[in-house]
Amino acid sequence: MTPRPHRAFWAVAAFALAGACVAASGGPALGASSAIVVQMDVASATMVDTTSCAASSAGVSFGIVQPGTSVVTGSDCTVGFGSTNDSATLLASQLDGQGVAMYQTPTGPLDAAFGTGGVVTADVVADDVARDAIQQPDGKILVTGWTDDSGPSEYLLARYSAAGVPDTTFSGDGFASYADPSGDYPSTVLLQPDGAVLVGGYLTGASFDVLRYTPTGVLDPSYGSGGRASVTAPGYITDLALLPDGSTVGCGVMNATPGNATTGGDFGLLRLTPTGALDTTFGGGVITQSIGGLRDQCHALAVQPDGKVLVAGVTFTTTTRWDLVLMRYLTNGTLDPSYGSGGVQLIPMSSFDTDVNTSRLDVALQPDGNALVSTYLGDGSTFDDVVVLRRLPNGAPDPSFGVSGMARMSFAPGTTLEYGREVQAMPDGSILLAAESGGAVVARLTSSGALDTTFAGTGSRRIPFGTGPGTDGISSIEPGRDGRIVVAGIAANAGGMDLGLAVIGGQGTMPDYAAGANWATGTAGTFGACLRAVSGATAAPLWSVSATCPATDGAWWNPIPTTTAPTGARVANTSGPGLGTASLRFGVRTANAQSPGRYLAPITFTTVAPAL
Repeated sequence: MTPRPHRAFWAVAAFALAGACVAASGGPALGASSAIVVQMDVASATMVDTTSCAASSAGVSFGIVQPGTSVVTGSDCTVGFGSTNDSATLLASQLDGQGVAMYQTPTGPLDAAFGTGGVVTADVVADDVARDAIQQPDGKILVTGWTDDSGPSEYLLARYSAAGVPDTTFSGDGFASYADPSGDYPSTVLLQPDGAVLVGGYLTGASFDVLRYTPTGVLDPSYGSGGRASVTAPGYITDLALLPDGSTVGCGVMNATPGNATTGGDFGLLRLTPTGALDTTFGGGVITQSIGGLRDQCHALAVQPDGKVLVAGVTFTTTTRWDLVLMRYLTNGTLDPSYGSGGVQLIPMSSFDTDVNTSRLDVALQPDGNALVSTYLGDGSTFDDVVVLRRLPNGAPDPSFGVSGMARMSFAPGTTLEYGREVQAMPDGSILLAAESGGAVVARLTSSGALDTTFAGTGSRRIPFGTGPGTDGISSIEPGRDGRIVVAGIAANAGGMDLGLAVIGGQGTMPDYAAGANWATGTAGTFGACLRAVSGATAAPLWSVSATCPATDGAWWNPIPTTTAPTGARVANTSGPGLGTASLRFGVRTANAQSPGRYLAPITFTTVAPAL
């Protein structure tokens, strides 16, 4: 049984105090009674079990569905739910909360509707560097990096429309900056569900810093101190992740000089509350971890569904070699003994070069719990190749991936340095990779680690950010919910380095299965759910029970809403403590002119107590 988010309930108790104390002047007379109110929050021990829903590790699959047809699953998805001390409600909602069900596999061409031929560059000052980018649910793109005009660098946060135009509703002109006399270097950007934007990096010489901006591009004064949460320490943040409760966890390098990958350092982690304060329940808020090498550096992290934190970095074990390190932490900040050896998995990389830095290592989690790591591996003399490793949930190599768990590739044989910058796990098992190889490269791998030749014909394509004499760089890759791939990097132009953005693929707004409010009449919707039976519970309002669910048209078919709040998200209720079950079937209905591609229905089941 997997514990899931719950709604706490509270009780109020009144206690009569008769003759308990001598009244002060003007108070009640001796022997009179008074009362106090005691309030407590009791967390209901809710549970939800969806293990019987998955036909495979990837979930329920309809296979190929032709346009103009409908299909219903042939077996039940039975969800167990309940609370140990109250009534409970089972909710069903979209995992991403945004409502786009379409996942179109891009084939490689740049999106001509974005910028100029799929590319946008911005010359803010003399030199501009993009370090990370994400796509908002509405298609707008947030990009962070820094600017450098022959002086201390400054934080840069920009927002572009889906078409690649600066969004003037953000900070007036689409660009927000933060300047500090000692220089500023942001590394990562996150989008919170309420539209607020988090940027992590380092400011003021050497420190762990996170800034929060409102959706309009101004610093949020309710966060940290004036919008900035800072941990004074000699080090810098390299990656951030958002937790379901609004907290953030970050990793980086402690006891080291920012921007210098070969000067000292230990693994550093921190966790911040939603208001930007240190979360002391996580190892005191800040964790410093030495692996035992001469220099230890955390470069990337990923948060598992159970809240455990997987971090990836390097340790300089000798004067000539870096080794790869993976570590997993429990939710209280201690190392997970079930991972690797005491929570640490050391991966010897005998020909790792000695100049590994924060831009050449990334980690991502696949839906089945395996971890992907992108980096590079040298041949011990002249050349370096891009590598992607896949590790099992216990930290061991996955023998079904590449060769002994490692896929190695060169996009420009003979190029001195090739390396992976960022890796993304796609819902269909494929892998997106951002790499540098004499310029910016985007590649797609199959689930077994081979280049996917359905992408750009060879499995990779180059991004022409700039037109100048220098070499373009790549920093991040972000798959969008509408099928677009957003790429951020550095455009080498005649005047120097400029911020670069590019978009691959994209077909505009895709059908939204949650918008299928007319499932009963068969006029809208791609995905729906039908409640076949309930046990120990009753169907919630708006959900009818059909013993057969024979077709996708009918009053018993329901859309899946985008949040857990609406009435339509309520599937079933228990009337008191104990276990209830709800058995569902899923259906799809496609239009005659349905666009080809893969449509996903990532559904989250949640239990709340007491019943809504």
